[in-house]
Amino acid sequence: MILGKLFAQWLKSIKGMSFLFLLLIVFNTLFDSFSYSISMILRIIIMVSSFSMFFLTVHPDDLMLSLISLKIPYNIAFSFALSFRFVPTIAMEAQNIIDAQKSRGYELEQGGLISQAKNLIPLLIPLIVCSMKRAFHIAESLDSRAFGSTKNRTFYYTISYAKKDWILTAILIAFFIFGIIVKIFPNIIPAWFYFRLSI
Repeated sequence: MILGKLFAQWLKSIKGMSFLFLLLIVFNTLFDSFSYSISMILRIIIMVSSFSMFFLTVHPDDLMLSLISLKIPYNIAFSFALSFRFVPTIAMEAQNIIDAQKSRGYELEQGGLISQAKNLIPLLIPLIVCSMKRAFHIAESLDSRAFGSTKNRTFYYTISYAKKDWILTAILIAFFIFGIIVKIFPNIIPAWFYFRLSI
C-alpha cells in the first residue's frame, strides 16, 4: 500500500469512518466491554481496507470486463462498474457541499450526536439532487448511443487468464480449503503454533 502510494487515500477512507468508530466505542463499552468494541473496530478497518485496496487498484473497465468474462450479462456488469466509477465523484461533490455550507457559517459539528446527525440533512438533500441529475444525464447519454440495441457486443480489448492468475487462484483456493479444514478439525494444528500466535 505504501509502495503503491495509496496510503493517503486509504487513510482518508478510514477517517471517514471515525464517527462510526466513536459510536462503537461508546455503545459497546456501555453495554459490553471496551475490548469487544476494539475488536469490532478492527474488523471494520480490515473490511474497509480490503474494499479500498481493491477499488483503488482495479480500474472499473477491467472490473467490467472481468465480470463479462465470467458470463455475467453486460447490462449488470456495466451498471456495477458504473456505480463504482462515480464513487469518487460523489465524494468530491459531498466535500464541495460541506465547504459551501461552512462558508455560509453552517456549523456541522455543533451539539451532541443527535444534533450532528440532524446537521447532515442540509448536506444530503443537494447531494441526492445532484446524483439524480447525473443519473438522468447518463441515461440520456446511453439512449443517444443506442445502449442495449444489440446483444452481441465487441470490445476494444479483452481480459483472459494468464499463468500468474491461475497460480494466484490456486493459492487462494488452497488457503480457503485449509481454513475450512482448520475450522472443522482444529486439533490438526500443533500446540506450538498456537503458542507462537499468542506471543
